[in-house]
Amino acid sequence: MPKNRIIGARSVLLTSLLLGTLLLTPVRARAAHPAIWLDRALLTQLRQKAAKRTIEWAELKKGLDAHLSENLRAGYQGSDWYDRVMAYALAYQVLKGANPAAAKTYAAKALVYAKALSRDNVRSGTVGDGGGGDATIRVDSGWVARTAGIGLAIAYDWLYDYPGFDAATKTEFRNRLNAWIRWYERDGYARDNYTSNYFMGYFSMKAYAGYALEDTALTASANELWDAHVVPGFNKDLVGGDWIVSNWNYGPGVVQKVAGYLLARKTATGVDSVAQFPWIEQHLDYKIHALHPGGKSVYVDGPWSGSDSGYVTNRDMIYVHQVLKGKPVAQYIQWYILHDTETRGHGATDWEKFLFFDPKDPKADYKKTKPLQYRAGDGVNGYGFVGMRSSWSDDATWVGFRAGGKGLGETDDANQGHFEIFKNDLLAVNAGMWQRDGLETFRQGESDYRNILKIVDTDGCQQYHNMEKSQAYTGHAEVTQVKYEGAADVVYIDADLRGAYKANTGCYPLQYYHRQFFYLRPDYVVVLDRLTTRAADYTKAFLLHWPGKPLVDGRTASGTYPLNKPTGKLQFASLSPANVRISTSPDLAGHLDRLTRMTVAAGNANASEIFLNAMRATTPSDRSAFSPTLVTAEDRKMVGLRIVGSARDYYVVFGGGADSTPVQGTVSYPREPGVASEHYWVDLPPNTAFDVTSTERAITITPGKGSLSSSAQGILRYSTTGRLREGSVRSAKSATVAAADGAGRNTDTPTTRSAASANDAGVLARTRPRRGCGCSVPGTGSRDALGLTFVLAGLLLARTRVRVRWRPISETGPSKQPVSRL
Repeated sequence: MPKNRIIGARSVLLTSLLLGTLLLTPVRARAAHPAIWLDRALLTQLRQKAAKRTIEWAELKKGLDAHLSENLRAGYQGSDWYDRVMAYALAYQVLKGANPAAAKTYAAKALVYAKALSRDNVRSGTVGDGGGGDATIRVDSGWVARTAGIGLAIAYDWLYDYPGFDAATKTEFRNRLNAWIRWYERDGYARDNYTSNYFMGYFSMKAYAGYALEDTALTASANELWDAHVVPGFNKDLVGGDWIVSNWNYGPGVVQKVAGYLLARKTATGVDSVAQFPWIEQHLDYKIHALHPGGKSVYVDGPWSGSDSGYVTNRDMIYVHQVLKGKPVAQYIQWYILHDTETRGHGATDWEKFLFFDPKDPKADYKKTKPLQYRAGDGVNGYGFVGMRSSWSDDATWVGFRAGGKGLGETDDANQGHFEIFKNDLLAVNAGMWQRDGLETFRQGESDYRNILKIVDTDGCQQYHNMEKSQAYTGHAEVTQVKYEGAADVVYIDADLRGAYKANTGCYPLQYYHRQFFYLRPDYVVVLDRLTTRAADYTKAFLLHWPGKPLVDGRTASGTYPLNKPTGKLQFASLSPANVRISTSPDLAGHLDRLTRMTVAAGNANASEIFLNAMRATTPSDRSAFSPTLVTAEDRKMVGLRIVGSARDYYVVFGGGADSTPVQGTVSYPREPGVASEHYWVDLPPNTAFDVTSTERAITITPGKGSLSSSAQGILRYSTTGRLREGSVRSAKSATVAAADGAGRNTDTPTTRSAASANDAGVLARTRPRRGCGCSVPGTGSRDALGLTFVLAGLLLARTRVRVRWRPISETGPSKQPVSRL
């Protein structure tokens, strides 16, 4: 082969290999520094904001100039030094072209604080004391990676071309970062917990150091950690956008690190990793559904820092907004930042607002499109928070519930099955994480301060720190949401909580325990606890925590809040067991009349028990009584309650067995005649057709080929209107149709609603009456004429029947609780 052809072939091969390498390897089309966050487009925007002297720039510059002549102390574990490094170094990058003199002044000050992070004691907080160095990373088992580590890496990147940043100092910073990274990987706390705030501090330090130092080995190692561990950890363990691994106190820092890395990876390498990380978008859904109506407080849970408890930060979400800028969700995030966050606790600093936030960015009110309920998790994976509300208005009723397989380990809130209720303010509270009226509580991990079922064993099974706490840290992975249904009228959760009570000895005090939680819009909450303990003499009690001091009257209670000018009111009623003892502890946590624990204890020693409790959220001006009636059957196939509403009654009935196995066969339950009502049958076989027959005494449901069908979660819904007549409503095969007559006497018409799916579409379709049926099914207007014939026939038949007036049988036993029975 001729020499020139050989050379040509080699050139083609070399070119092909080079192009392949370029295609496979992201290459910066920019200078090496700055690499972290400050790409050309963002720097241009920031310089324009400074030239226009926007509010954000004015606030930042004001703070910078005010502290130029002094050396601030370190703050909490170096956090103030970190913020000073970031602020002054950012100003250097913004001004070095337009105002070189000012830029150098700011860079010099940034370097002072960067050297303090590298050399000085971040605990004592004095610039120049020389008490830090390689040992700094050991502070709080590596916590300071998020201040000293990140601050040093970004200072190296942003100050790289500053003349005062000499080669010796660069070498010092390089060596220091590598020493800190090596120590944490050997001895750091939570170094294998890929979603924790400790790990994310180390990870960010390592990733930013790789970009700043142009260290390909560090960068590759950080990318491998992200792709192989962080992404799967968040997308599985925190499915649905939850962040319970650190929650509202430490969680914002985790979100900042996650969003910051996504930004830095893109600016430094050109790789956009957002698509592989759906959690970052889902996180907004979690936050807005954990937000109380009015938008100034949130579901109170997890570790907190005292007076910050329950308040919402905007700091982390401005990072997320920058990551998702240009996507539709970014407009919702912008609305959230502007309308539903506060600056207390973890508010964004001046440099962060200047860097990442523009109040003129597009915004959209998520309240116009988002559903009224949201579940974070899939029932097995994730934290299992469910947020529910009656509407998106400020005076809406809000309910939060938690049951999930993932917890916090040693910092868990021990609140499996816990719920909270909000109406103008918190009414059913987490008494261990609460801050109002100048009162702060901190009972982290103590389940007795949550609204749970308390179990006290008598044979040493639990042995949990020798304290009377019901739930242990161990076994949380065994907690699951067996059923979940979110629809326009109800949200239903069936949670298996047995594992939450597993002792650290491996013993299970509970052989069976499910909490069935039923939120009925707009204002009703029904909780059924079905359990079987190892021994019959275990103490069993339902706990409910109130702000203030409720008034207890027999088996009911009522309380208003806030104390000085009440705006919300909670009503409570206990319906089962038959024999209970209700007591209150007004001196809860040493705060007289501020928080009250109500204990509803079973009066009999039974291994198997059913607690049925109902609550209603309303306003103090509402004087209507709340006295639900227990509804049951002789064969104990079902147990439930009737709630008398202002316009109609509500019936919520569950299976009455020792477990929540679907009820089989025909079941009847009593019904108050003459009143419009909504009926919800729980614990039925899923996706099953039912016949519904109404008589003067009861309503009977029978599995068959009827027009009513249970949902995928085994809930059967139907409505009845008007006055009940014997036999006026038949099964789905009946040819009789109930309707209103001219005299205004209404017969009873069950109305089916389409079985709600397990998603959060938030819509239940109303359906039209079928020909020849006393219940509604999908139909068309073209058949109305034939249907009217059956209506008239039904009226004639109804007028010839003997009307029997029926009322529930009232009994007053030891419980003094009226009972309706067949």
